[in-house]
Amino acid sequence: MGRLNKAASIPLYVQIKEQLLIQIKAEQGSEGPARRIASEEQLAELYEVSRMTVRQALQELVDEGRLYKVRGVGTFIASGASPSPDTAHLTRRWDKTVPGTERKEVLAFQRLPVPAEWSGCLRLEKGDLALYIIRRRWRDRIPVAIDYRYVVSKYAGALTQEMVMVESLFSLVSSHMGVTVEHTESLLGAVAASEQEAEWLQVAVGAPLLKRKTVIYLTGNIPVIAGESVYCSDTYWYAFSTGME
Repeated sequence: MGRLNKAASIPLYVQIKEQLLIQIKAEQGSEGPARRIASEEQLAELYEVSRMTVRQALQELVDEGRLYKVRGVGTFIASGASPSPDTAHLTRRWDKTVPGTERKEVLAFQRLPVPAEWSGCLRLEKGDLALYIIRRRWRDRIPVAIDYRYVVSKYAGALTQEMVMVESLFSLVSSHMGVTVEHTESLLGAVAASEQEAEWLQVAVGAPLLKRKTVIYLTGNIPVIAGESVYCSDTYWYAFSTGME
């Protein structure tokens, strides 16, 4: 792995992520057991940065399905299943002008009947229960996003509020249920902030937000998590490339 350019305008965690991607792409599809990457502590020492900087790079790779974590064991390179063409290489980015690190606050954590909008996506019957989670994301003292998620009950039994405050849902489902997340389907759009979202995000009612609807699938095209997120449009942006038809 190469050295980081600490004088560059590109954030250090992005540089680390790009170097890890080279390793991931080189090893995906290799025969034998899953490849484990270096620990946070080892990477922080290698790159001479804080563990928080390394953690941010690793978490983005986990969120994109490039890596997965096994609690108490380590972080591994995912199998390399190809994402659907319309969401290939979808990448969430912070606006670099917003300082600090991300934390999550749980606003709801309960089993509820899944509304029709999402029951079909999860292949559930009307009235079936799922674990409903709302999380507010903060960038230091600034609220920047709200996540709404339904997790199929079969795969939600081991989850706790404490867990979902620190890790992505599909990495938790993967590590605690022994299943493999294969791909996600996402739809991006623009919406106006509702009264509740305006209060949570500390913006004006009707302020423009970026909205992402997502369904997450296990191996075998089995839906496990569905929901949406809204992001303050001045703090988040997405970059993506697609395959040619």
